[in-house]
Amino acid sequence: MLLALLRLCDMRGNRRIAILGAGKIGESLLAGLLSSGWRKPGDIVVTGRREERLNELAERHGVEATLSNSEAVADAGLVVIAVKPQDFDVLLEEIAPVVSPDQTVLSVAAAIPTTAIEERLPKGVPVVRAMPNAPAIVHEGIAGMCAGANADEPHLALAEEALLDQDDPRQPGPAQEVGAPGAHRPAAHHHGVRGISHWHSTDAGID
Repeated sequence: MLLALLRLCDMRGNRRIAILGAGKIGESLLAGLLSSGWRKPGDIVVTGRREERLNELAERHGVEATLSNSEAVADAGLVVIAVKPQDFDVLLEEIAPVVSPDQTVLSVAAAIPTTAIEERLPKGVPVVRAMPNAPAIVHEGIAGMCAGANADEPHLALAEEALLDQDDPRQPGPAQEVGAPGAHRPAAHHHGVRGISHWHSTDAGID
């Protein structure tokens, strides 16, 4: 089921991922996606506020890097928001004109509920919120995941696969399923965010 949903996303031309935010979590997700082989450098664009930092990421990982969030989002199937909470309002205002319901927005930032994101984006845009804890930066974290009002199984599947496909050559072994209210699918066997707990229609439990 999960693979079928991901193939559907890929067939729609949605392989491109925009990672908005070039900090530790943003680069961790970027590096994990590439090392797992789930995406190639040409499939990913990363944004940031400092050109020096973006040049560093482009050189290190071979991905496209840009100062423009709206340009990065325009043709992405999955939009990952990895900025600090205080930067959210400005970011959402910038990308709102180019985000559509055909895209999936995945927020990995703390303290911003899905409703606050949905209110600032066009009607119908699917939003998924996930909160990898601190060890996720070194590929050992556990994420809580919440689907917003417009997100359904394909959007959760795409977001979950992006988080689980964080390959870590130092840490062999299966991911661990985490039991939680609303959990509906076991964690896949990857080595990055080592478990996913699901909440539906609420951000309770994700801080």
